[in-house]
Amino acid sequence: PHLGLSAPSTWYFAHLEAPGLNVIGATLPGIPAVVLGRTDKIAWGFTNTGPDVQDLYLEKIDPDNPNQYIGPDGPLSFLAREEIIQIKDKPPLRFVVKQTRHGPIISDSHARAKKVIDTKRYALALRWTALDVENQTLMGGILMNRADSIDSFKNALRHHYAPMQTVAIADVQGNIALQVAGVAPRRQLHQGLYGVAPALGWERQFDWTAYLPFEQLPSFFNPTAEWLASANQEIISASNPNPLTGDWDLPFRYDRIAAMIGEKDQHDRTSMQAMQGDVLSLGAQALLPLFKNAQSGHTLQPGIQSVIDRFDGSMSIDSTAALIFNTWVDQLTRILFSRLGDSFTEEYGRRSFRGAVNHQISNPDSPWCDVHTTAERENCQGAANLALQRALNDLSQRYGKSSTDWRWGTAHHAVSEHRPFKNIPLLAEFFNVSIPFPGDAFTVNVGRPVLNNPKAPFQANHAPSLRAIYDLNDPEQSAFMLPTGQSGWVQSHRYRNLSASWATNQLIPLAMKPKQVQR
Repeated sequence: PHLGLSAPSTWYFAHLEAPGLNVIGATLPGIPAVVLGRTDKIAWGFTNTGPDVQDLYLEKIDPDNPNQYIGPDGPLSFLAREEIIQIKDKPPLRFVVKQTRHGPIISDSHARAKKVIDTKRYALALRWTALDVENQTLMGGILMNRADSIDSFKNALRHHYAPMQTVAIADVQGNIALQVAGVAPRRQLHQGLYGVAPALGWERQFDWTAYLPFEQLPSFFNPTAEWLASANQEIISASNPNPLTGDWDLPFRYDRIAAMIGEKDQHDRTSMQAMQGDVLSLGAQALLPLFKNAQSGHTLQPGIQSVIDRFDGSMSIDSTAALIFNTWVDQLTRILFSRLGDSFTEEYGRRSFRGAVNHQISNPDSPWCDVHTTAERENCQGAANLALQRALNDLSQRYGKSSTDWRWGTAHHAVSEHRPFKNIPLLAEFFNVSIPFPGDAFTVNVGRPVLNNPKAPFQANHAPSLRAIYDLNDPEQSAFMLPTGQSGWVQSHRYRNLSASWATNQLIPLAMKPKQVQR
């Protein structure tokens, strides 16, 4: 799965063996189970489904009693509890957490909430599946580790609650399956909000009516195509009566995986490993005509035009064109949407605007392409021209006027950040793990730039949190890789010893038999 990178690594690989239990793979601290891995009979992996499982409710505070709020049938009392955070060499921080029938009040501690609501009259409550006391995800993980078939594994997934995952499963008999697991709310569709805007907490029509039953979640078993893949893409029609979300990832990574699978009749570990390391960005290819036709008037463009013309969307570390393209599309996005003000600057980097860019440039005369700070009226090609001019200015200031020194890997480092020492400059350099990395947000080998960091806009903090290949014909030939190392102790050579291998898409054995494992 692609997650925020951290040092130490999110995952710790371990082999658990006991009566009725023989499993190896990625674990999380505090969870007595392998979260992602294999037994001697089955193997599985996750990608996040990305469902909409959070709703905000606007709660009306009772004007006659601030300890109550208005429910569908009249006033209700807030549930309240005191939280205490111990602080070294200082008095403890004490605060009260209030809760409504929907969930905890977040507006008391959310500065942005005070900009949009009168917090003396209203409060924002968070409804979230993961906060339910019925959450049995831990039990599901334990049962998954003891499953000996796809059917028993799916039964274990019935206990999985949150976060919702799209689970790929394979067994030694040659069966494959894809099963979405977790809970998602069934909303009353007639009220029109569908969870995309805060709902009125005192109106019963906005309450969740139930959760979707496991049997209605997307599920596939031994398809006629003889392959399955998941890359956070839409896996159920948006017109479904109970859509999981309206905010799926763009399909570029899935489409690239499908294309690579179709290139060969049979695949092996080598070809699967090549897929995991693939850095051809279909997301970039969608914008290449506009990019290659851009005329900036910049003195550097004649010398680099041939580099631009040859660019095919490959985000390799040593690519000059990849750096130029990514700087250009960053500037183009800012030109199109900076008029949104804080709504853009606060979200850029946190959310992808690429779908919106693609949609606007599909109309060459889109009004969004007009640069609102100039008197002229620009079309999308004009906006692209200006974006390239700004990009070349930025690149020459950051990396010098010689384009031969411009390389994607110079700007695009994958950084596994230590929490909390990343915030202390002297310690961050010692505890963080940083390495040049290929890819972008739309390559199979994901390296999503942060974009909103002026000093390092292309630093990647979101990338493969692990890689694994499971050979169900010979499970002992399975392999894995972590972005940092197995140790959490910064002075251990195993704290970061895997980072170079991870960045270059290498793998190491994931074997259960001790005699085959060398220290």
